[in-house]
Amino acid sequence: MESNRDEASRCIEIARLYIKKKDLDNAWKFSVKANKMYPSSETKRLISKLKSSMKDSNQQSMNQNQSDHSDSSYNGDDSNSSSSTDYKTKKQKKRSRRSRRPSTVYSHKMFKEINKDESFKCLERAEQFLKTKQFDLAEKFVLKSKKLYPIPRADELLQEIQEIKGSIHPEYTEEQANIVEK
Repeated sequence: MESNRDEASRCIEIARLYIKKKDLDNAWKFSVKANKMYPSSETKRLISKLKSSMKDSNQQSMNQNQSDHSDSSYNGDDSNSSSSTDYKTKKQKKRSRRSRRPSTVYSHKMFKEINKDESFKCLERAEQFLKTKQFDLAEKFVLKSKKLYPIPRADELLQEIQEIKGSIHPEYTEEQANIVEK
């Protein structure tokens, strides 16, 4: 459970970003995920805050739907109504369904922030592999870092790794050298 603490704190940060964007469904999803990974008082506070916010927003949307229905031109009998009022009620039903559906739209800016952290982690791993002279793995993590988020240090580190790899020539026996040439 201790190993999940970092990932849980990351989920909490993502939930807070969603709260700022007023996307309570996704904020709820990430706060529950954080609580499952590493329950803490911080996650419990965040969940209770989201519960109250979601209740408030649900009550507001319900009040708005009731006022929309009272404003409609319903004449009181069950006879066939005009097509325009049918269209309005269908449109209102679609709106209410749409508001309950969880949003899965992520902003580019949010992904950039998440990827920036991951990119720095990849660079740290690459530097560790560079110290242990595992140049292929170091290069792999630098390239991954560059894909996630462009950091100037990644370009410098990649150039350094390529120079080191270029300067190292493996010593072959004559037989191995002939095989390599073929």
